[in-house]
Amino acid sequence: ALDGKTVTVKGEITDISYIGSDTCRLSVNGTVGGVKGRLTFYADDIEYDYYDNIVATVKVSRIKDSINFKSEQYDRPKGVFLQGSTAESIEVTGSGNGFFSGIMHYRDKMFMLINDIIGGDEGGFAAAMLCGDKTELSKQTKLTVYRSGIGHIFSVSGTHVVIISAMIGWLMQKLSKDKRVIFAVQAVAMWAFAVFAGFSVSVVRAAVMLTLVTAAPLLYRRPDPANTLCLCAVVILTLSPYAAADSSFLLSFTAAFVIS
Repeated sequence: ALDGKTVTVKGEITDISYIGSDTCRLSVNGTVGGVKGRLTFYADDIEYDYYDNIVATVKVSRIKDSINFKSEQYDRPKGVFLQGSTAESIEVTGSGNGFFSGIMHYRDKMFMLINDIIGGDEGGFAAAMLCGDKTELSKQTKLTVYRSGIGHIFSVSGTHVVIISAMIGWLMQKLSKDKRVIFAVQAVAMWAFAVFAGFSVSVVRAAVMLTLVTAAPLLYRRPDPANTLCLCAVVILTLSPYAAADSSFLLSFTAAFVIS
């Protein structure tokens, strides 16, 4: 219905990619023409920051059919139906969440350091596996990896959250005997990493489950895997109903259910 129309986009910036010539690509999560959604479009670079609130006027169009994309039948979890052109006007209406934007800046710094120190496809692999950003991998390498069926190694997953939780928990036990303090620090670390990883399905699932598991002793309860997993599904599908068709959602939850 919005194909070919100029619409108002309101929301917060969730991703920024600088592409040179004083131009950047912004991903904004909020409303597009009054409809809740997320849109990626080009804009003049005026020092945007993560999670800044903006209002932009953008012409949108339906993504054309191709051999890999059938827009009329598209039902993938991110719900991508429109593409945006360069913003005709844009205004920053509020500063971003300092905590969240700080985490994103740290992610960008880590990404640059990994690629500067290691370099090449090896650095691109390491950065993709830690930060979920595959931009430094060559097209041929990405094509080869995905065609071989192992593209999932780039996914920042629940394994990362488990390792972080275990390391923070072990360290805090050395520093404090107060279970509430240990839980608080573990929870903050896990959810900070969830922001760092862009709230991928597997990371959110692991963060919710581990938060409940680590909170159980404080409430004098024993964590139940089935209830914990079902609560994760309710939380994720409430926030993103499209995730029900996401292969990462189905595989992640099935694997966790079978293991538990």
